[in-house]
Amino acid sequence: MQRRTRSTVTLALSLGVATVPLRGQSRTPPPVDFAGCYALTLEPWSRPVGGDARYHAVPSLVQLDTLPVDGGGRQLRPNIAYPHGHRLPARWLMKGDSVELAWSNGYQPTVVSLVRRADGSLRGRAVGLSDAQVAGEPPPPQARVTARRVACPPGFAP
Repeated sequence: MQRRTRSTVTLALSLGVATVPLRGQSRTPPPVDFAGCYALTLEPWSRPVGGDARYHAVPSLVQLDTLPVDGGGRQLRPNIAYPHGHRLPARWLMKGDSVELAWSNGYQPTVVSLVRRADGSLRGRAVGLSDAQVAGEPPPPQARVTARRVACPPGFAP
């Protein structure tokens, strides 16, 4: 009986220390797997963005850099050219095998969530948010987005 208890304790300690990769366990890719330039194709918004269009003008060419940004995430360039110049640093975040691009002037964020596809492209949706969203109003405008990796053009300094 005493021998069985000792074996159980030894097994429990071994399992607690051992790290064995499991089949089907997803691996979070390093940021360099996503870093680079992408051509973004934005389909029409689900509803008109009207006068807020300038605040949700997703660039057609972006660069995902590996440099960290204060507050979390990594550097995303270029930033949206907000009409009044007030803006927060654009950033991108990794979430498993997907990425999230975010631009904001502090009042109207634009978030693009993308998932890697088998063909190497990233696909997902953009959401145009606002701090003035009123309960009961229609949901914020959304648009489908495709991102295809491209060579960064010479001198591309967004």
